[in-house]
Amino acid sequence: MDRKELKQKVLLFYDQLFSKNEDPAKTNPNFWNEFFLLWTNQAKLEECVGRLSGQQLLRLKPVFNILTSQCVTVVQEEHNIKAVNAIQTLIAVVRGLARRGGVGFDVIDILFGFDVAEEQMKKLIERLCEFLMHEEHPNVLKKLSLDAFLSLATVTDKLAENELMRYFLNSNNVVLFDAIVQLLNNSTSRKLHGDSAVLLLTLLINYCKHENQFIAKLSILDDELALHGYSHVISTSLAEHNRFFQNHLSQSESKGMLASVTNMVGTMFVAEDVVLNSVKSDDRLLLAMYEAVHLNRNFITTLTSMPTQVDGTEMSASQDESTNLFVAFLTYCSVVIQDLKSERTRDAAKLCFVILTCIADDQYANGVMHDVNMAFRIPLYRAPMRHRKGAFDKSRPLRPLVVTVLDLLCEFISSHLMRQLPNELFGWALGIVQRIICYEKKCRVRLQYDWRALWNALISLLRFVVQQEAHLVQSFDVFVLCQKVVTILNLFITFGDTFLPDPTTYDHLYYEIIRQRDAFDNLYSLGLF
Repeated sequence: MDRKELKQKVLLFYDQLFSKNEDPAKTNPNFWNEFFLLWTNQAKLEECVGRLSGQQLLRLKPVFNILTSQCVTVVQEEHNIKAVNAIQTLIAVVRGLARRGGVGFDVIDILFGFDVAEEQMKKLIERLCEFLMHEEHPNVLKKLSLDAFLSLATVTDKLAENELMRYFLNSNNVVLFDAIVQLLNNSTSRKLHGDSAVLLLTLLINYCKHENQFIAKLSILDDELALHGYSHVISTSLAEHNRFFQNHLSQSESKGMLASVTNMVGTMFVAEDVVLNSVKSDDRLLLAMYEAVHLNRNFITTLTSMPTQVDGTEMSASQDESTNLFVAFLTYCSVVIQDLKSERTRDAAKLCFVILTCIADDQYANGVMHDVNMAFRIPLYRAPMRHRKGAFDKSRPLRPLVVTVLDLLCEFISSHLMRQLPNELFGWALGIVQRIICYEKKCRVRLQYDWRALWNALISLLRFVVQQEAHLVQSFDVFVLCQKVVTILNLFITFGDTFLPDPTTYDHLYYEIIRQRDAFDNLYSLGLF
């Protein structure tokens, strides 16, 4: 009963607040003290603000300015309950105003007032960062501070439409970057707040990139603990989704023979739905991984290394697959690239290939991938086809990372020869293959690998494109794709003696080209027209 009365009382305060265009403290000097001692009803406050018309908002602008000013002032006080309510109130008000379509300068003016907006945001950001950085503040306040940053950053569907983001980029607010780094440094805070911290940094990096100091900060970050923390947050989440998908497949297989026969089609579609769900959950972390790999060369060293401690406990070798970012990422990629039915999942697959391209572009990363002393057993998902069931290949031997990358690309090429050919993704996949081969040629690395799998996949792609040329040419230039395949094969022919493992493998190359010469003859004939 008491809680119901409290909720009713705070709603009365909301009604009183928006009934007049003046400070309620004029008639009730204790209004703001009572207001912030009451638990915030965020849903009702957001709804109340969202219902206001444009004229009402303009009329109530002085009230919103006072309310926001009071929120910022209360957050500065050493009273945790009032600080929590002030932060939640501010979040609800911003969300309510954003319902009208974006957060432009007009909303900033209503919220703060142009003349004091920068000063107020500076105070708010610095105080929230204090909550994040100082151990004496409770975790609930740290979590709420991160929620506030994320809420202010994501009140619009597009970052470019959110003018609040400009205040995060202010040179006086670099303390926000330091606060995020500190959270990632500590294993306890990383476990509690790591996901939110990495997501916030990713959002900050992707706003107004041409004048973004967070990009510069991340690119020169050399704090080993923070980089490992960043890597661990991503790898833990990816590994969790990998386990979820594997468990789902295991449950499907345990239904028995009768269930497998009667529900075969349905099971296949359920599996694809699980892929969609997992991709949706981790798009943000893929973007976070891309930004780190793309911007910070020091981050490359964390791909295959493990922190000495995770959440305060020593790690054993058996935990390798769940904590090694590259291992978790490759398994996750094998799931993502098998579902390209929607634009969202295609974008996720593209992001996976872009990340692999950045890795393949890096000399150090290539060295790590080819290091025979860094061997891993990485399960890859193979989608259901006419001759096989969908399953994770867990019988793979311990091999260098590059072997798994090549197997992943071969599987993608072989399993996506379809009339709706994902040309852009094929371009990325072939680009990764070419980069790996160029590294091996340059450094004379003789990888022990069954190259026939790759050659057969490439020649099959050529044959399919030539056969379906009349249909595919309506969507893209088939000769550009074919040229990429031929370029890779020419690298093997011209420089294979510098990186193929032995003369026998070189003989196999010529044997496969001669055996499947019809594919090249047909491509040549197609080029004559």
